[in-house]
Amino acid sequence: MLKMPQIEIPVKHYFSPGLYAREITVPADALITGVIHKYPQINILSKGTIRVSIDEEIREISAPHTVVSAEGIKRIAYAVTEVVWTTIVHTFKTDVAEIEREFFAYSEQEYQDFIRDKNEQSTWLELLPQS
Repeated sequence: MLKMPQIEIPVKHYFSPGLYAREITVPADALITGVIHKYPQINILSKGTIRVSIDEEIREISAPHTVVSAEGIKRIAYAVTEVVWTTIVHTFKTDVAEIEREFFAYSEQEYQDFIRDKNEQSTWLELLPQS
């Protein structure tokens, strides 16, 4: 995909106490891929029709459609029509770069490092005395 012509897809950012939403508008006939999500998130297709990887298969869905994605998900999609896709995560942060570092992995290695660190931290926390 990286050898194909690339398009710029602007992101709109929305904040509410405890929530961050990122909305993209994808033009028709675009083939896109996302980043790996470190945590579960809610995805809302509010406009259009898209063929997208969901539950390890490519499904064609049309708006309105909402799906909860598990951690570790990276999507690939083809926009049949222009689509509006919103991802929502739980955070009180408002710095987009900080949110992206916390919630998204930009490579499989980065995600595997995150999982390893999370597991090591969980193991360490289990050794602490309980109060």
